Amino acid sequence: GPFDSGTAAVEARGLTQDQYREIVASRPPWDIAGGMLWKSLASVEDDPALAAASPGALAGAVRVPIHIMHAYQDEQTGPSGVWLWNAVPDDTPKRLVLSNGDHGVVGNFNSDRRGWLDFWTLRDGKEDSRGLADRDRRVQVHFETRRDARSVNKPLTAADFPLPRTVWTRYYFREQGKLAVARPEEAALPGDSYQVDASRPDSERVGATYQLEFAAPTAVCGPLAVTLWASCSTVDTDFFVVVADVDPRGVVQALQRGLLRASHRALDRETSHWVTLDGEETLVRPRHTHRAVQPLTPGVPHEFHIEVFPVGHVFRPGHRLLLRVSPPPRADRVTRHGDGRPAYEYESAPPPGSVTILRDREHPSSVLVPLLPELPPIADPPPKPGEQDGIFVE
Repeated sequence: GPFDSGTAAVEARGLTQDQYREIVASRPPWDIAGGMLWKSLASVEDDPALAAASPGALAGAVRVPIHIMHAYQDEQTGPSGVWLWNAVPDDTPKRLVLSNGDHGVVGNFNSDRRGWLDFWTLRDGKEDSRGLADRDRRVQVHFETRRDARSVNKPLTAADFPLPRTVWTRYYFREQGKLAVARPEEAALPGDSYQVDASRPDSERVGATYQLEFAAPTAVCGPLAVTLWASCSTVDTDFFVVVADVDPRGVVQALQRGLLRASHRALDRETSHWVTLDGEETLVRPRHTHRAVQPLTPGVPHEFHIEVFPVGHVFRPGHRLLLRVSPPPRADRVTRHGDGRPAYEYESAPPPGSVTILRDREHPSSVLVPLLPELPPIADPPPKPGEQDGIFVE
């Protein structure tokens, strides 16, 4: 089995190798074409069968203690860990451990996982010397976990995720590629245009970028929600949104990304995540129905809500948050394997054309950023570019 699960089963059940081989031989052959993975890859839209098989649809039935470890740049599980956390009933004992990193970073947190397992199995949820049952500390967020680290920074603790003390701050796309808290007042402004051509190499798939500089160290933690107003010269296109850290020397470290096919823009308001800000319900995690595909009307402005998957990061003084909107690359250089190889490839081939991002009074493109009111536990000096697990230099 995967990750030597077969060997583990043999040892746990006291089987001989011959007995195990008989079990394996008796299994029916795997019908690849009939499997859920093949069906999902071959389906243009979501459907009830796919939705019912999603772990998110099953998480509501979890009634036993559960420990979820989530790495923001995990090349295998993507953003699913934090959203499974929300789907598990709130009265189920649960714990969420967050960190930057790829799939292998979980090993840095084995002590927490063992402590949780021992507490609920060996001690039957009693003798809680580590505060594992403390609801106010059931979310543990680690920042700046280094690659191949022998130790990690102490966690920022909270009762829930997104973090209850998050200062959700909206920044608007402005002229000269800037992000600003002031909403645009001009009725008509030229937009920012880029070309879409799937035949181009990744190095030539440029888009529009917007930046925000930090004078003081600033932490973000959570999903980023992009509200994008754009017009397109064709009936469909794909958006790829990257959030990165740019240091004073111009070194770019990609932190996270989000993506959306324009024709799939229909919002699922019921399953999207909302918070109340200034008395109004505000979208912080858009989810889409991925049904009833809606082609674009060429040349007409449309509104798109794009989730940039959750991330936790500290921007040091003089560093900038960069947000880039572009066509998807063939090779995703944001989420990579531990050796640096891109973990995903995108089959994105929309009709060639142009996209114009709008940023005027009637079409205020923006990004909602999850700022923290204070810095989490971090160490000085800060990690050098490329030293943080799961975060690579572009």
